[in-house]
Amino acid sequence: TLNNAINAGSGTVTIGANQNGAGAESFTMAAGSSITTTNTTANAVQINVNAAAGGTGTAALRSITTGDGGTLTVATNTGGNATGGDITQTAATLLNVGSGTINLTTPAIASANIGASATPILTSAGTIIASTGTSGIYITETDGADFTATATGAGPISLTSTTGALNIAGATSTGTGAITLTADTVNVNNTLSSTGALALNPVTAAGNLTVSSSSASNLTDGFSAITIGNAAGTGAVTVNALTVSDPLTIRSPTTTGTVTVNGPIVGLGNGTVAITGGTGATPIILNAGITTAGNTITLSDNVGLGANVTLDSSNAGGNPAGAAISVTGTVNADSAANNRTLTINSGTGGNTTLSGAVGNTEALQNLTVANSNVLSLQAITTTADVQLNAQNTVTLNNAINAGSGTVTIGAN
Repeated sequence: TLNNAINAGSGTVTIGANQNGAGAESFTMAAGSSITTTNTTANAVQINVNAAAGGTGTAALRSITTGDGGTLTVATNTGGNATGGDITQTAATLLNVGSGTINLTTPAIASANIGASATPILTSAGTIIASTGTSGIYITETDGADFTATATGAGPISLTSTTGALNIAGATSTGTGAITLTADTVNVNNTLSSTGALALNPVTAAGNLTVSSSSASNLTDGFSAITIGNAAGTGAVTVNALTVSDPLTIRSPTTTGTVTVNGPIVGLGNGTVAITGGTGATPIILNAGITTAGNTITLSDNVGLGANVTLDSSNAGGNPAGAAISVTGTVNADSAANNRTLTINSGTGGNTTLSGAVGNTEALQNLTVANSNVLSLQAITTTADVQLNAQNTVTLNNAINAGSGTVTIGAN
């Protein structure tokens, strides 16, 4: 037990506990204790608990500070130990290495954890690497960091950056546990995998969230569901190019909430796409299209087009039966002068339902429904051609005004 402060000046700090590998002797930082050094090396602070021969000791931390760029290492699996215990931290204390690295490791065994839901590990670091067992990882970073996290079994992974970007820099995975990433910016730059749920949240319900992925393969197949945004969100959710293979929900569904799609969204496997914004005039903004491999596309609000957009559930014909495509609100261009086009392909088996008017406030240039099983539309206003095609019925529930263009309807 550490009962007082350690100040090592510019030197390194090395602590070993339960080095004989016997029993449950642990390293505990008591009230009033702390560890401080200005050292900036890879060995700035090292805390090793247990030994290869055994031991079930834990590490209970309080405030530890290194020089900017130093490395803090805390391990309860010293020497390959397979029985060591948890790494925890007293609330309102901080592990601070500036732009440096924090390494936290326990054995990958049942009940082992790093932090806890109510008292996550609180850090200020450039890089955070954590590996544990089935009780999961809970870390809150104060200023953005690169994360790599690994848990086992049903161990959840909960990573938060209260300010700054949360970057998945290394392969991050658990077995069946949920993965929750909370920040104002989430950059998925390496693989995320689990058979549990994946949630990407803003820091608060009113906060904004931007999500990016550096590769189409980063969100690996197998999640039970992928959800971006808070269930009571009122902020702006922005999604850049994203490929998923599991059901995807993007939401900011309350009052001022908006969802902006800034890059193509692709749903492979069983990747359905559902987007819900708030109650404003245009809570869903599409600056890119959505494609799925025979999975539904559902836009549950008024939609604004900031680009020429394609909604395609047939995967460009790769899944010719397609799936239902529905828009519950209106569809308008950002400006009629921008000549926006909307192309929809729900395949031979998917129905297309546009429940609100198209172009009622800002006309589209063209509306094309390339293929659909059953097609249902409300009023349509364009400045040029309207083409409507269905394998079965086309139901027009209001007038079509194609300006100087032509209207072509093909139905069985």
